[in-house]
Amino acid sequence: MSRAVCLVSLCTGLAFLAYPDRADLVAAPKAEKPYYPARDQWERRTPAELGMDAGLLDEAIAWAKTQETVRPKDLSDQVRMFGRVLGPMPAEAR
Repeated sequence: MSRAVCLVSLCTGLAFLAYPDRADLVAAPKAEKPYYPARDQWERRTPAELGMDAGLLDEAIAWAKTQETVRPKDLSDQVRMFGRVLGPMPAEAR
């Protein structure tokens, strides 16, 4: 084990011994509760509301549209690739 790793381990251990009731000093911050929308009730927000640059987002969308896949849009190659249809197919793809 390198000296740096040993030193960090020692310092961390000493911090726990010195401040046993202050585990929050080294604990990871709590994550926000994940957002799981109802199937047909997704929230809609503008790029600005999310801190995004609307112009750059439009550029990214335009670029993505130029990167069309060669896979069939109806996903009819699932049986060939996986031996079965993996799940319900969207109505517009049939």
